[in-house]
Amino acid sequence: GAASYGALNTSAAAGVSLTGGAITLSGAVTTANSGPVTIVNSGALTIAGDMTLDGAFTQSGGGAVSTGGDITMSSAAAILFTNDVTLTGDVSYNSAGADITFSGDINGAFGLTIDSCVDGTVTLNDVGQTVELTTVTVSTDDLVTLGTISTTGLQSFISCGGTIDLCGTYDTGGADFIVTGNADLICDTTIITEGGLISFTGTV
Repeated sequence: GAASYGALNTSAAAGVSLTGGAITLSGAVTTANSGPVTIVNSGALTIAGDMTLDGAFTQSGGGAVSTGGDITMSSAAAILFTNDVTLTGDVSYNSAGADITFSGDINGAFGLTIDSCVDGTVTLNDVGQTVELTTVTVSTDDLVTLGTISTTGLQSFISCGGTIDLCGTYDTGGADFIVTGNADLICDTTIITEGGLISFTGTV
């Protein structure tokens, strides 16, 4: 069945674990003492509030995700979305140096900011193939892209010590495409800016 939750705040090491069909999180979620957040949703998951966590965030279960909430880690902990994600607002994910993985597709006419510095890897599947995102900004030690990234605005990839691995197609809809740091082309790579700037500050 469907379940709805307001603000959730716990200092228990077990964190927050939610399993069900449709799940709605309308308030902020806060954990301490390495407490994770684990959500298994077979129906739609709706996230409206921001999360400040001290343990890993894991979403699975087969249901789609709609989110306008940020996730910020207070210490290094992974962020994993297993299923497709639709953005309902500008969102920011900061793992404090752990991995951030989107196994499904990401869509929605909003901005996506991801920071896994210093040691984390960011893995992205198709982004903006149904509804283009406005912007994508990724700061990471290692970037893995498994599909096409399409936006109506800036795409910025910032290395915090590692190498930005480019693979696939990047379409900015006429805006700029910027890589700050060194980049490797690990497969055939196409960058489409329709007049926008293409900039690499390091080696390619």
